[in-house]
Amino acid sequence: MNRFQTNTLLRKRWFWGLLIFVLLASACVFIFWPFNEHKPGKPVFTTMFPLLVLWLTSAVIIVYVSCVPNHLQQLAKADIQEKRNRAIVNALPDMVFIIDRQGRYMDFSAPAYYQNLVNPEQFLLKKVSDFLSPSLAAETIGYIEKVLRSGESCIHYYRLEVGDQSRSYESRYVPHGKDDVMVLVRDVTEMKKIEQRLRESESKYRTLVDLATDGIFIANFHGNILVVNPAGCKLLQYTETELLAMRFHDLAVAEELLIMPFKLAEITSGKTITAERKMKRKDGRVVDVEVSAKLIAPNKILSFVRDITERKQAENELLRSREQLRQLTHYMERIHEEERSTISKEIHEELGQQLAVLKMDLSQFGKKLEPADPRLNSHYKQIHGSINNMIETVRKISFRLRPGMLDDIGLIATLAWYCEDFSRQTGTRISFDSDITDDKFPQELGTGLFRICQESLVNAVSDAEATKIEVSVRQQKHQLVLIIEDNGKGFDPSQDRHLKTPGIRFMMERASKINCSYQIDSFPGRGTRVEVSIPLNNRD
Repeated sequence: MNRFQTNTLLRKRWFWGLLIFVLLASACVFIFWPFNEHKPGKPVFTTMFPLLVLWLTSAVIIVYVSCVPNHLQQLAKADIQEKRNRAIVNALPDMVFIIDRQGRYMDFSAPAYYQNLVNPEQFLLKKVSDFLSPSLAAETIGYIEKVLRSGESCIHYYRLEVGDQSRSYESRYVPHGKDDVMVLVRDVTEMKKIEQRLRESESKYRTLVDLATDGIFIANFHGNILVVNPAGCKLLQYTETELLAMRFHDLAVAEELLIMPFKLAEITSGKTITAERKMKRKDGRVVDVEVSAKLIAPNKILSFVRDITERKQAENELLRSREQLRQLTHYMERIHEEERSTISKEIHEELGQQLAVLKMDLSQFGKKLEPADPRLNSHYKQIHGSINNMIETVRKISFRLRPGMLDDIGLIATLAWYCEDFSRQTGTRISFDSDITDDKFPQELGTGLFRICQESLVNAVSDAEATKIEVSVRQQKHQLVLIIEDNGKGFDPSQDRHLKTPGIRFMMERASKINCSYQIDSFPGRGTRVEVSIPLNNRD
């Protein structure tokens, strides 16, 4: 039970107690008062006087009991409210002044760190003009009159010289009474410095944004454009007002947006997303742009948009030039291959046949030699051996220029024979295996695969110093796969210098010409694996 409830209960008890007492006393007076002894000629008032005195006394007591506690309670409440208000004022970080209409300081409160700077005894009951400059005092009086006249609060910013420093203050004027105003004064010097730094930073930011050659956009998650710089307006040929009324979706190409929507989830996670897109200009032209987007606030995305139309045109032109160069190289290679084939046939057919005839003539000549002439027989054998070596050399040259076996017995049989022959010549163990039964390959494809296998074997023996090589031709799903795997020294494919060797570049170019995929896997000390894959439909 609080104090107000206790006082109310006590007043009720006093009231009813006095009322009962008065009623009992009145009853006793009426019952026992000797009215019958009233003497004639004596006023009745004198007889009723004690009763009247009793009633008046009771009434005074009742009024006192009813009113005085209520007055005391109101005073107590006012005291509590005053203390509460004083506590609130003391808790404020501002200096608080009560100033009347004439500009006199009537009251003052300040936090502890202000009390060393301001002594109330120096200015209480004095006017603001005694301490402030004439212009500032006039402004203060003007604000006081304005607040008292309108009844609304207002704010006044000004500067004061405090010691050897110039400080910034904010005064908030609030109505306090009929002729008084409460003024809350706060030192905002540091806040003003921060605002100044922010303005300078914003000015630098705005200068950088305005001078940027790339388009800069800030949009929300709905795509609404909030900020755009002049470069963005120039890129898309819209005015700033027009762009601020648009969404990013309005600038995107609808077909591309369906295939490649904006990656808002990744941007929300904090990633910076960079992608090449197409955007529509005001004149309807589509431009190629590179967009880098990053989240800068809970609902704001910063995007840098760079015009890459010229770069894309240059890239496309370079791709066309490379394609033309590839086609030219392919054409030259085909011409060279045809020339090699022609030369190989001429060497094999003409030079080989002439050597064969020469060998036959020499054999006929040898039969006529006298067995007893060892000198002639020795020369005969030397000449016969030289002719055999020449025939073998012609065969090898012809095979290197163009293995005629490809046309005669097919790719698989030619690879098997070559692996066996290369193993015999180099002393390297080479195994060949194939599950291909249909050996009908176009001439260009068969020649290309044979050349890749030939170069791989040479590299494995001469560069990797391999002692064991496995060659296989397999059909995997819808692909024909040629695999050459060795146990040589190996290398690190992450180093470009290894992939730029003439042998590897030759194989990669060969694979590209016959529309094959070329993959090389290696590791230092663990050998090398070359895999060439070609779709089966490319055999036609």
